[in-house]
Amino acid sequence: MCGRYTLFTEEDNQQIKQILEHLKNHPQRPNMKTGEIFPTNLAPIVINNKENQFDILKWGFEFNSLIINARSETIFEKRTFMEPIKTQRCLIPATGFYEWDKSKNKYHFTLKKDEPLFMAGIYRKNHFVIITTKANESLEAIHDRMPVIIEEKNKEDWLFDNGATLALLNQKQPLLNEQLVIKE
Repeated sequence: MCGRYTLFTEEDNQQIKQILEHLKNHPQRPNMKTGEIFPTNLAPIVINNKENQFDILKWGFEFNSLIINARSETIFEKRTFMEPIKTQRCLIPATGFYEWDKSKNKYHFTLKKDEPLFMAGIYRKNHFVIITTKANESLEAIHDRMPVIIEEKNKEDWLFDNGATLALLNQKQPLLNEQLVIKE
């Protein structure tokens, strides 16, 4: 499902640091969250606008309730998501994301090489949602959903190639590291 994710800026995370550097003068920068990102937090995203490729938006579409995720399987059928999936795709940079098992144990998932991951998303106005898919073997014992992760080589296609959207939503997801988060 992806109800929280992480955005850390350790020294070895050059891509994340570069994104934040591009946003240093953004009017929302003082309100932007890093570390553990919760729904409704302002967070950085990569948008499909070649002139201004980075923005800071609020996580979640606000209607009668807050919508933080969109299912890849039905995204083209839901009125809320139809236009954004065609014209307003984005990438949500992260260093990992959290999922909880049925016993409420919290797990942190990261890419195998501890490099930043980019979750597929859509945005409208000042808000974004994360697109999810069926969990792969890395997560299925913990949760049945996971974010769609866009690999480095496919980032431009996700943002700018309408013909690649469906294939990227249905691609095999990368294997991830899993770490149980110990409560302090």
